[in-house]
Amino acid sequence: MYFHNKQHLAALIPVGPALALNTLRWGDEVRDFSEFKFSDEDTKKAGVTPKELDMAKRLIEDITRT
Repeated sequence: MYFHNKQHLAALIPVGPALALNTLRWGDEVRDFSEFKFSDEDTKKAGVTPKELDMAKRLIEDITRT
């Protein structure tokens, strides 16, 4: 299987009535959790406005209703 012109190993796994394609990773492709940089959990410190937060909540509500 090719993604972005690079070959990847994948497993096709039955999940209920569907099939899921799970991309497998080689050891050198897996990064340690400590390498990831996450933004502050405080929305104000992260620069998220109340209006943006409200819009995100409405989008999530709309998506989960369908």
